[in-house]
Amino acid sequence: MVVQCVSPKGPLACSRTYFFGATHTPYLGNGDGLEKKTEEVKLLSQIYFAVVEAVLAGIDTFSKTSHVTKAKEAAEKVFFNTLDALQLSCFKTPLRTKIDFWIQAVNNQGRIIPVENKDSLYLVKTVTMAVYDIPDLLAGRGCLGSVVFSESFLTSQILVKEKGSMGGKKPSGWLGRRRPLRFHSHTQ
Repeated sequence: MVVQCVSPKGPLACSRTYFFGATHTPYLGNGDGLEKKTEEVKLLSQIYFAVVEAVLAGIDTFSKTSHVTKAKEAAEKVFFNTLDALQLSCFKTPLRTKIDFWIQAVNNQGRIIPVENKDSLYLVKTVTMAVYDIPDLLAGRGCLGSVVFSESFLTSQILVKEKGSMGGKKPSGWLGRRRPLRFHSHTQ
């Protein structure tokens, strides 16, 4: 089950995927298929874990570079590396075309502002990764489902003057070339 939470009067939003396994299924007779369902839930949970790691990597990269393309590349790299680490390499090729990744800035009225727009610099951003139509490569029975994870975050810059980068006399420590310090924080 995919759930999206949105602040009704603000820019915050997040998406989560919840899994209901055999322990959540009411017992209606024989236990046929419970083991298979447990394996499916485990597999989807592992892919979801890879998506969460990918989104966090995307946030980190975007916070450092302010480039959606670089954030997407970093997120996809982490996603596929995590699949390898979980011994799910067989899913890399089929899922390569089933991934969506995007970052949106949202103003205080909840309206989407393009991230490329200079007005989006200090707005809350939401990064989302979705993996659609995950194939059942273990049993070959079609599609297991889809997973989605999104998170809201802020990026900010503080300009700091470096000592000694301007000519002439200067007070110690406060005059000089400006360089940005970048911070990011997750909000929920």
